[in-house]
Amino acid sequence: ALSETLNYTRTLYGALAAEDRVLVDGYADVEYARSVLDGLDRGVIIAAVFENLFGEDGEYVYEGEGYEIAFHGLRLTSFSDFDANLRVTQADGGIQLAFAQQGTFPGEARVRVRTALPDGAYALYRADRDAQEDCGVVRVADGFAEFRLSRGGEYRIAGGTAASPSANPDTGDGCAAGTAAALTALAAAALMLCAQRAQKTRAGAGRSRI
Repeated sequence: ALSETLNYTRTLYGALAAEDRVLVDGYADVEYARSVLDGLDRGVIIAAVFENLFGEDGEYVYEGEGYEIAFHGLRLTSFSDFDANLRVTQADGGIQLAFAQQGTFPGEARVRVRTALPDGAYALYRADRDAQEDCGVVRVADGFAEFRLSRGGEYRIAGGTAASPSANPDTGDGCAAGTAAALTALAAAALMLCAQRAQKTRAGAGRSRI
């Protein structure tokens, strides 16, 4: 319904004479919303979403099939398109995860995956060529595994023997790139961004929410 409304609004705007278009207030929000929806149709969170979210004490949550990927405004380090497609395979008493996004994320992401694994703490590994990188511990509770990452690629949550719980077992932060330095570097940009955008607008639609 939202998509049809946006398209109808764009049609009406396009039919206006040039001198009348300048009288329309807020049309940029329509174009922004259309861009967000177009991205979500491809499973992509566009860079403008992160730009609007940056510095805000809130999350943008993408809901996929059996998983969620959430970005917090205070944990962002860059503004770039993010491919939120994720293939989740329940196999061999564990979980295989294949992120479409490769390389570094726009910031640390909170990932939540539906699973049939029993509650407990499990080891998280990242495939690195012929080896695997230990990424810490993942907490499984109430049918979901939750952890934090800042890099894409292929991961495995090991089933069978549960790993030893840590003080914060739901982060998986062994494979989350350090954000402090990047946040420091972006501090000045944040001030400029806040000054330029006293009032931020967002359009959360499709399979995402904020």
